[in-house]
Amino acid sequence: MDEFVPAETQPRLRELSYDANGNHKQWKYRNSPQRTLSWDEDNRLVSVSLVSVSENGQELSRALYDGAGERRVHLHRVAGEEETAYVDQHLVVRNGVVATKHLFAGATRIASKIDADWFQEPPVLYYHPDQLGSTQYVTDQDQQLSQHVEYLPSGELWADQTDSRFQNRQPYLFTGKELDLSTGLYYHGARSYEPRLGVWLSPDPVLAQYMAGRINGGVYRPITLGLYTYASNNPVVLVDLNGQFDDATRKFIATVLVVAAAEPTPVGEVVVAGMVVVGSIGYAGYLIFDAAANGNTPKPPESFPIPEDTPQDVAAPSPPPPAAGGGGAKDPPAPPAPPAAESPEPPRKPATGAAGLRDLSNMTRSEAERALAEAGFDGKKVSDGGWQTWRHPDGSKVDVNWKTGRMVRTAAPERGPDGRARINKGQRLDASGKPIPRDLPHEQHPTETLKTKYNGEGCKT
Repeated sequence: MDEFVPAETQPRLRELSYDANGNHKQWKYRNSPQRTLSWDEDNRLVSVSLVSVSENGQELSRALYDGAGERRVHLHRVAGEEETAYVDQHLVVRNGVVATKHLFAGATRIASKIDADWFQEPPVLYYHPDQLGSTQYVTDQDQQLSQHVEYLPSGELWADQTDSRFQNRQPYLFTGKELDLSTGLYYHGARSYEPRLGVWLSPDPVLAQYMAGRINGGVYRPITLGLYTYASNNPVVLVDLNGQFDDATRKFIATVLVVAAAEPTPVGEVVVAGMVVVGSIGYAGYLIFDAAANGNTPKPPESFPIPEDTPQDVAAPSPPPPAAGGGGAKDPPAPPAPPAAESPEPPRKPATGAAGLRDLSNMTRSEAERALAEAGFDGKKVSDGGWQTWRHPDGSKVDVNWKTGRMVRTAAPERGPDGRARINKGQRLDASGKPIPRDLPHEQHPTETLKTKYNGEGCKT
């Protein structure tokens, strides 16, 4: 791959090359040193080196990983060699001496507490991120500004100002990820990111799930076909926290604490320092996400005219009862009043989620996965027993057992007047999306079953 990069006076050619697995292995400038990258058998970045025409390679960065694929040790050279050991997400030790404890609110780093014996730095630093979670300001415990950072849209540093009183600047910058100062790369966990080009250095590790449409629509969403594309080419709106897929619903807001509920809630209220942030989740939120990710114009919600009340026919008054002891002719009985005309029902909004999903009976696994993905469902990990949960943005879900072909639909949550209590928890739906009566025994529930190996096409295919 060749890419022109503007220089001071004229364009110069940057040559990029890749290995058989699609990992970026080399780039070089014309008549200048070239950068070489090494990868392990699990497609994890191991080292980055500069190679001169007349000298052996100078290693700029090297990483060591544990058995779970987590980076545990990072060696890098800027002014000299530095070693960073990652005990866990919260504790980092630099050069075997300086220990730093990181505090998080959800996935947002809000403070770093540094070993008090290292007097060149303030003991506590506080991070002030922008709407994407990128560090914009860093202050000490006295609210004195120690660092100010501004970014280009792709995450490349535009301005980085650090107080000269402090020895080292903080490397947790674009979307809160750590910047390798020796290579200019960001480490996201599953992949490394090159902010100067705005691309990943390796293909998406969840590529195998694209065909089923399980991740953000997979192959059915054209923007995901770019294997090295960061955040659907929309880095000013979307973020990619772990290098696997962008997520519009996980953009960060400074100092907001996100509280996860056991059941999906249509409206989540979070109180932070007396401020309430209300986020809508559901069909409208899905339209907003689709507009942000794909550039589609969100459609306004459909409105229906409210029919006027139909005037009811008034029955003739009943005759007074005859006087006591009186005889004579009796009044004829009044004719019965005609039945009241029923008001026409207003048209209903088309159902979404599990209620609007078409009947999947007798489909193969690939057909069912495609139908679920096209309806907006996102599939989770398959259990050892063959069960997989597919969730919809409106809160409904479909549980599928790929071994037996059995499917169970659960309705979207409905809340009581207080907006908290779920009044239809566990409400199951039939294949047409209608609620199954709760008093109906389970063995009498209507079934929705995929094709299994017993009738010709296995669900495992």
